[in-house]
Amino acid sequence: MDSIDWEPFYPPHPADPLGVVGVGEDLHPELLLEAYDLGIFPMPEDDENLVWMCPEPRAILRLEKMLSHKRLARRIRSLQLHYSVGLDFTRVMRSCGENRAEGTWITPRMVDAYHWLHRLGRAQSLEVWQGSDLVGGVYGVLVGSIFCAESMFSRISDGSKSALYFLCQHLLAQGFRFIDCQLLNPHTESLGAEEIPREEYLKLLAVYRSDSPSLIPGRYPAL
Repeated sequence: MDSIDWEPFYPPHPADPLGVVGVGEDLHPELLLEAYDLGIFPMPEDDENLVWMCPEPRAILRLEKMLSHKRLARRIRSLQLHYSVGLDFTRVMRSCGENRAEGTWITPRMVDAYHWLHRLGRAQSLEVWQGSDLVGGVYGVLVGSIFCAESMFSRISDGSKSALYFLCQHLLAQGFRFIDCQLLNPHTESLGAEEIPREEYLKLLAVYRSDSPSLIPGRYPAL
């Protein structure tokens, strides 16, 4: 396995506003797990090139904040949605890639790498169903009691919002602390995500990465 020099990690180069901490092409599962445990995640620039990031600031979503969206809960009930955990991880990940008309960073290499993390129990998906139709989903990496969300997709209005709502509900019940959203965007900000200093995130990571809650695959009822 190739190794990557994470330095300078504390802190990343100040000239880089996105917090790039390394460059490398290796997506071996052990390297991925080492990176996530340090608060670092990969971001492909194209099919061949990767940068490794630890942004300043970091975006997180507190579970209770998402669950305060009562209007969304009513919308989920009106659409008669239900969800499952881990029943089709690869399909969710590929759907997240297909959901981006402008191109995607979810390359075939990324799908293969995160599939192995899923087999190791360190990556998980949540699927949203309307009847027998898969209409939304989200996937991410488990680091202790933190869920590091990677991407979402939607095939109906509010499909990805519903995925995130179900995810927060499920994570809270299983003893998770919060969702790492990595970089804030208008969509996650509208749902309650917030930015915190990277140093604060890394302190929380150090506390919670030794926790051991689990997400058990299966189908779950509607709200």
